[in-house]
Amino acid sequence: SVLANVGGKNNYGVFMIDYRGFGMSEGSSTERGLYEDTDAAINWLKDQGAVASKTYYYGFSLGAIPTINRAAERTDFKPRKIMLESPLASVENLVHTSTLINVAPNFVTTLEFNNAEKIKEVSCPVLWFHGKEDTYIAIQNGELIYSNHQQGEKVAYRVDGADHSEVPWKMGIEPYLANILNYMRQ
Repeated sequence: SVLANVGGKNNYGVFMIDYRGFGMSEGSSTERGLYEDTDAAINWLKDQGAVASKTYYYGFSLGAIPTINRAAERTDFKPRKIMLESPLASVENLVHTSTLINVAPNFVTTLEFNNAEKIKEVSCPVLWFHGKEDTYIAIQNGELIYSNHQQGEKVAYRVDGADHSEVPWKMGIEPYLANILNYMRQ
């Protein structure tokens, strides 16, 4: 992960998970499963001695769902800050704004998450990156989440020419990492 190099080699630890049904993980994906898998990861970090005030949550695309949800709902381990890259506001919003999906929201999924509403419960600072040319999760999704976050500092980077998953490369790896590092150190 490019995040492993924030602030230089071995400066910060990065703990990544595959949610069930994604990547190399077995099982079927469900909204509840996203939260359970995230809770298991947080519990593991706590067991290893991680301190919430020194912990940052990062969620890319689908990963923004449990990032926002756990930051809002877990009272025993509130992260210092969260970072969102190309987040979706809700399934309905995704379906209506994506140029790649042309079906009714209930046809795509039965997930009912609503990041745009849940972000209102997040009290820690938020850093948001989104490509202006994102054809999968249109930038309007991130704009809605960003505007709904009212509790604490927030920083936004709208990246010219970037499609979904292209933000670090279109922004430039060095500026991307520098922006994350500056945010973490504030």
